[in-house]
This record gives sequence, C-alpha cells and structure tokens, in this order.
Amino acid sequence: MDSFEDKKRFIERHEAEISPLKVPETDVDSAIEAYRVKIFKLEKSESACDPDARRIALSASDPLTLGTTRTLIERMATDRRFRSVTLITDNVAAQTFASLISNDSRYALFSEVDTSRGIFETLGEKANSGLDIALAFIESQNSPSSSLAYEWKSAYGAKKLYLINEGWNGIGQRRDFFSRLRPDDVDAILCNDDVARKVLMSQMPAFAKKIRVTGTPVLDALGLEQGKAARESGRSRLGLMTDEIAVLLQGDVVADLTAEKLNVDEQINVRTLQNLVEATAEAARVHPEKRYAILVRPHGRDDVDDVRNLLATKLPGNSPQNIRLLDASGDKLSIHEATFSADIVTSINSTANHLAPKRGREAIFLGFGDRLGAEVLKATYGDLYMNILSGPGLRVVQTKEELAQVLGESKTAPVPSLPRIGETATDHLLAEILN
Repeated sequence: MDSFEDKKRFIERHEAEISPLKVPETDVDSAIEAYRVKIFKLEKSESACDPDARRIALSASDPLTLGTTRTLIERMATDRRFRSVTLITDNVAAQTFASLISNDSRYALFSEVDTSRGIFETLGEKANSGLDIALAFIESQNSPSSSLAYEWKSAYGAKKLYLINEGWNGIGQRRDFFSRLRPDDVDAILCNDDVARKVLMSQMPAFAKKIRVTGTPVLDALGLEQGKAARESGRSRLGLMTDEIAVLLQGDVVADLTAEKLNVDEQINVRTLQNLVEATAEAARVHPEKRYAILVRPHGRDDVDDVRNLLATKLPGNSPQNIRLLDASGDKLSIHEATFSADIVTSINSTANHLAPKRGREAIFLGFGDRLGAEVLKATYGDLYMNILSGPGLRVVQTKEELAQVLGESKTAPVPSLPRIGETATDHLLAEILN
C-alpha cells in the first residue's frame, strides 16, 4: 500500500473494522505513555551469577514475539551465566511486560528504567553500557528491534549481535529489516530448522554464512504434552468418528498477501477451500471405505467478510456421503485442539504447516495456480519453493488431481507422542549465544 489511493481503498474497505483510540482529553498523556518505548532491566547480585556472567539486551515489539522473548527471559533470570537482562519494548508488548512485573513472581526482580532523558540517551549511559550480547527479533521497520539492530554494536558497544528468526515466511518484513544491515554487522542468525535455514538462504543470500539452526522457543511450545487430551477433546467437540480423516484448512490473511503487491485473487482463501473440497470429494468417491472431514479454520486476523465467506462454503450437491465440512474456528476450538484433531494440516502458507510435522501431522502447502497459492509460495520462497518445502511430513501440491491422490492415500494420524526429555531448543539457542 504505497500510494495514497491504495491506502484510501484499504480504509474504505475496512471502515467497519477501524475505530479511533478514544480517550478523555485529560487522559491523553497517559494514553501516549502506555504505548511508548520502555526499558525493563534485571540486575543480579554477585552471588546470583558466575564470575564471567554476561550482560544481555533483548528487543521485541510484536506481542507474539514477546511470547518467545518471555521464555528466554525466564531462563536468563535464573541462569547464573547472565549478570543482567535488559528488555527494550513498546506498545501492547510493553504494557504486557509491565503487568507481568506486578503479577508474576518470575519477573518480580525486573524494574522499569527511567527514560525521561530519551531512549537512546538512556541506553548510552554508563549504567547501561558494557553489553556483551544483543539479541533482536526480525520485526517491522518501526519496531525497537529494527532500529536498534543497526546501533547495538556501533553506538552501544555490544560485543555480539544475534538475530532470531522464529518463523518461516514473512519475506517482506525480512527484506525491510535487513535493508540497512551488512553481514559483518551480525554474528549469527538463529532459526528453527533446516527448512527455515533454506528459506533464509533463498531470501537473504548475502547472509548465508551467518545462518545457524539452533531451534527457538517456538519449538518448545508445540503442546505435545497436551496433544493426546487436545485430540480427544477436539474430535469430541467436532463429533468426529474414530476412523474419520480430518483435513484442517488453516486460513491465511488476505491483507498480508495484497500488502506485498502479490498478483493474487482477493478471494484466494475461498477459492483455495473450494479446490480442497473438490479434491477431497474426489478422494472420497474413489475410496468409499474412508470418511473425510474438512475442518475450516479462518485466520484470526483475516477480513471479516472473508471469514464469513469461508465459513459459508458448502459441499457441492453431487458430493459423496463420506465427506463433510466442519467449522473449526478459534471460538470453537483452541489451536492445539484444531491441530491435534487433524490428521492432515493444509494451508497456502501458514506457520501451522511448518509446525505440523513436529506435531506428528502431515502438512500440505496448497500451491494452486491461477492467482492462488503458487504466487504466494514463489514470492515467499523463490523459484525453488517446491524443493525447499519438501521433506518428512511436508509437501506442496499444485493441482486438485494431485491433492485428491494424496488424500486418497492418507489415513488417520497416530495419537500425539509426549515430547522427548532432554535439551530443549531454548537450551541450544542459549548455548550458541554464550559460545
């Protein structure tokens, strides 16, 4: 949305969903205060850390990123290898962390730093200098992570800078984030798995030698310990039979795709679901001994009209009796119930697909042509997206016929297994930055 007309059309289309932030005139200052950039810090006593313990600073703005950051901070707060932990954050994430300090004992020793002299002036003060490690997430350009990524070493003396890539897609955001960074500025980019490494290498080839697979806290939050119970409760709520093959469609956010100027149909979600329905119906015809259920789960941030149209999709009149469509929206099932209830997870380009094999589910990227998923996958992963998105439990389909064959060969997934006991992804990440 670069032009004025683009922005105008967006506002007109979403007029019913947009409302101003309304506060009494006397509360304007407090409203601004709630959303400004804030610094929180934990300084440990000598007895609480090792002699060579490190000073670390993290920056995070997005609420989802804060979830990952919290996992790291909780570990660092009790880990003797860290002397001090500083968090720079803003907006809702800052409000959330301030609340945690007041209400969660794990954060009770953190305090807010006085930034009345300004954020950058405060970070440059002697009391906040001597940083050993700076840790930033790949976020939007106007986030603290993006701004500070270029300054941690040169302006604030950090000895090492690590970037965490906790996802697999988001090419536009990555391109913007890296636009002013040079490979020599970064010590390492840490990611989840080999697919994430290939994605980063394809998108940011200049940084290829800096990319390392450690895993991130995202992989420690797969919900495997509650997988069995989530599958039982989810399938019970949906009324699924024991042998019914559940195919989850995780919707994408159409606005995210159009914002990247991709040449995709505005009805990409609905048309993709229609193709999935037709392919599943064909598999059901060929295999009358099997039962199929398509679980439709719109994305929580998707346009209200798109969500309504997705959930209004019906089976064609000539569909066989061994197929049905079910509403698996967020107000019906938790994400763990939806994922573990499913035997196959499908989407155009959802993170749910990348996580599905790690949860014991097969994942299918719906790469249909004619301004549908193929455009998205190519733009995100490059010309080699078919190779990048192939591996154990992971594949791309490009036609309804191919999808029907895959679904015809499918079967119900096993009961989710418990997570392995041993080192976690967070352990590996911390070992890397302390190396």
